Amino acid sequence: MEQKIKTGKKIAKTAVWVVVVFHLILIASTILALNFTWLEFFRKLHGG
Repeated sequence: MEQKIKTGKKIAKTAVWVVVVFHLILIASTILALNFTWLEFFRKLHGG
């Protein structure tokens, strides 16, 4: 019975890590995309 609880905790921990990493990647890619959009926008503004 105790082994089941340990396994469950391990799975929960892994799931939390997966979600956290996934969100970090999502946020990072969003920031990158926004930065590139702004760069392009400014380049167009300055007649680049």
